[in-house]
Amino acid sequence: MTSSENETRFIGYKIQHSLPLNSDQTSPDADARPGGRHDNDYADYRKISIMPTGDELLSRDRSFFRTAEFLDNPATIASRSAFHINNQFRLLREDMIGEIREELATIRGGKYSHHKGTIIDNLRLLGIQINKERQPWGVKLQWDGLLPRLENLSLNQRIEFLKQNRHILRHGSLCCLMIDDELVAFPTISRDNDQLANDPSSIVVQFTDDSTLCFTLLKAKGAFNIKLIQLDTAIFAFEPFLRRLQEIAKLPLEDEIVNWEAGNKIKSSSFRPSDILQGLENSAGKELKQLLGTRKSVILDESQVASLASCLSQKVSLVQGPPGMVHEPYNAASSNILRHWENVSWGPCWQGSLPCDECCHSGYVLY
Repeated sequence: MTSSENETRFIGYKIQHSLPLNSDQTSPDADARPGGRHDNDYADYRKISIMPTGDELLSRDRSFFRTAEFLDNPATIASRSAFHINNQFRLLREDMIGEIREELATIRGGKYSHHKGTIIDNLRLLGIQINKERQPWGVKLQWDGLLPRLENLSLNQRIEFLKQNRHILRHGSLCCLMIDDELVAFPTISRDNDQLANDPSSIVVQFTDDSTLCFTLLKAKGAFNIKLIQLDTAIFAFEPFLRRLQEIAKLPLEDEIVNWEAGNKIKSSSFRPSDILQGLENSAGKELKQLLGTRKSVILDESQVASLASCLSQKVSLVQGPPGMVHEPYNAASSNILRHWENVSWGPCWQGSLPCDECCHSGYVLY
């Protein structure tokens, strides 16, 4: 796995993954199982590094996902929740990696004009930076001279310019390190205006896992050229959700959402505004402004009254309808009921202390 040849490393990953497996797991359909495609492919999704590796992006094997047919199979119901979380993590992470792949393909194709991030060539390894504030280990890189936009400015002007233009090597943004034209790692930028303003300039990139850090240091030692490419992919939009999926031990509302089948009865919620539910009986076509505590007039037909009643009595309800018919009356009604209901233990909705509404795609509201 330490070979300089990509294909040799990929073969090594497959062999390493196959050795501890039993005969059932090494059957002809082994490619449909997780693990062994590259150095960041594991059966346990919690072991997968959220940040991609160079070998992962170079791999030509299709990423592992379970199909809806597999997840809906009655034989998997005992583990369906775990499979569902696993699959959601892999799908969301693939969306993130897909954006990175497209951006790198644009850059490697020579279309630099379509790339907004900064690209720095001819870097050299300067050392390791260890932060005492529990920050990840960093690698300090230096290049001759200054950034092009800073060349004709004084030191104070350079520092002020960097303060005013935080998008240049933005702190916390993802970058790609290429060593001798080979994708090696995807660390994050630790921006220090003083280091960037100095002549020669330097920058620190931080690594979240030790293995990638060690691999990068081995590659950088004696390298002819190190290139840093600042990526535009919005990692901040993915990482918190991916990390949360890795931390989930039990899926909230598992029986109502993941294990629910047609014909099953949805359990009642512990939050039941009995007086409002009673007032909704035979209220179709009548003014409900006073009952629901809304500012605007609310008049519902029979199907809408039934939907609102189920939203206030069931643990989970899905309301579907054309634009304007669902979101405004239901959100206004449910929000006012929750806000003005006196005997409610306010707390996180996933703990079951009170219902909450979530706007989904157009025409849907999930309660």
